[in-house]
Amino acid sequence: MPQPSIVANYVVDGLPVDLVISPDESTALLRTASRDGSVGRTYMLDLSVPGTPPLTLLHSHPTNIFQVADFVDALDSSAIATSWGASTPPPGSMPIPSQLAIFDLLLASVLNTSAVFDSATDIAVGHAPVSMLPLAAVIHDSQPVSFWDLSTGLPWGVLSSLPFPSICPPSNGSTQGMADSIAMTASRVIALRNAGYPQGPPGAPASERGFIGIAQLSVPSPGWPKSHGFTACPPQPMPAIPYELVHDLAVTSDGLKTVVSGTRVIAVVENRSGTLLDVRQGSTLPTPAFHVYPTSWITADSVEVTNTRAVVIGNATAHSGVAPINVPPPANDPETFRVAVVDIQKPTGPYSTAVISATGMVPPVAAPARASDLAISPDGTKAIVSTRAGALVLDLTVAVTQTPLSPAPQWFPGAPDPLSYTPTSFYPILISDSAACSDSAAIVIGRSRASTSSGQIWVLDWSTAGPPTATTIDLGAAFLPTDVALTPDRKRAVVRSIDLQGTRDGRITLVELPSGAVAYDATSSPVGPAELGRNLGRDHVECSAHFAISAGQDGAGTIPPIVGWVQIVRF
Repeated sequence: MPQPSIVANYVVDGLPVDLVISPDESTALLRTASRDGSVGRTYMLDLSVPGTPPLTLLHSHPTNIFQVADFVDALDSSAIATSWGASTPPPGSMPIPSQLAIFDLLLASVLNTSAVFDSATDIAVGHAPVSMLPLAAVIHDSQPVSFWDLSTGLPWGVLSSLPFPSICPPSNGSTQGMADSIAMTASRVIALRNAGYPQGPPGAPASERGFIGIAQLSVPSPGWPKSHGFTACPPQPMPAIPYELVHDLAVTSDGLKTVVSGTRVIAVVENRSGTLLDVRQGSTLPTPAFHVYPTSWITADSVEVTNTRAVVIGNATAHSGVAPINVPPPANDPETFRVAVVDIQKPTGPYSTAVISATGMVPPVAAPARASDLAISPDGTKAIVSTRAGALVLDLTVAVTQTPLSPAPQWFPGAPDPLSYTPTSFYPILISDSAACSDSAAIVIGRSRASTSSGQIWVLDWSTAGPPTATTIDLGAAFLPTDVALTPDRKRAVVRSIDLQGTRDGRITLVELPSGAVAYDATSSPVGPAELGRNLGRDHVECSAHFAISAGQDGAGTIPPIVGWVQIVRF
């Protein structure tokens, strides 16, 4: 096997905010943004070229700010990129349009650009029924979902009532601050919207309610699209457990069910009929914390599923109308985690649900224990949850019961803290995925508990009988990991780290799974600077079978113009 090596460092204009590799692994796309939101760019890396993949500027977008889940996505030989515009411009000023751009990746050309009616906040891609046209469904912050034919770049249609044309009048709702807010199956599109703005001031208005919409991709039948809200709109008062906002969704691999997480609410939807199979509500359930611009994800993915289980993570405190602008340092963070496991294998609910809380652990886990991220193994047998106090491993093959608690978690208190990061310049540090897993191992990244200025990688090996064994990889002073991705065969993990001081090169660490052996570690580049500093985007590293693509801004860049770097490691 060839020795891994850095084959290129490219300079790009702006802050890297999203990365994606096409399903056929022939192309990587990078989306950047300027500091002031005036321009964004989409770059393409041709991974099919022997030697060093060339970098091509595909398009410059008119505006781009960061309240977005996915900026760019790809399907077949096409791709789509979005931008965020001001949906409510200042008095006397012209509206700033949001823009969609659709690309032909084979020709490295723009098929179409279109100014759209509202900021685009998330993308899902899939194929139309029967015709199998490649489609993109785009959810906008307060307007209908739009559909685009990726083969031509032209509009495919608009679902004006998905999720709702007017949720709780006069509000059109908002998609801001969520993890994932839209998904597609072979015949359905599922979208989320909140009636209120989750990051509003404390004591947010009583219209804050979460909603689910589901529509057919074919010609709609009578009664479609479907919609579900957890509490009625005003003038009916909010219930005793307020702020039932939606945060994230996940679709089972068979495409039959969607599970939605929210603030002390979990919902299961049957996709074919659009019916709500079960709703869990109550003060014992998790509360995911919403993303707040311009800082980091507070809770990354808050729900993941198999065909028989759903895992939902969050915290113990009820949502109170505003998320913290910065995660408090350990000494001042009062938050503890909650994890709910739901057995969704029956055709209808109610479904058995077990809630694991920090205070209910034996012995109890004290704050800070804020939940960060979760992942489920491809075979559906294990789940890994990263928190500020340690990592939980859950066995998803056992019965789900509350008394006695099952699955009983395996607790690893020494795991690195995924959220103990303090910005050192104007630009905050965004931690994207802090946990990932294969069928045989899990990897957790964060800050070392022994040395608060040092990063650490943990690998939990569960490939043999008995409790998982932990391997620790110390990254040394001031190198902090911000994202992890697995190769398609899940035999390797690639960790992206930054220099906290902003004066040295970024770092790429290639780890073998399940052994935890370091196969490659680059703290400097043989082909030029690699000042991969602060991160504002959702994905900082992505992997194909042969490449790891990493991106970040110049560590020294604190004022415009911002310089971004793309680093390519060949396996």
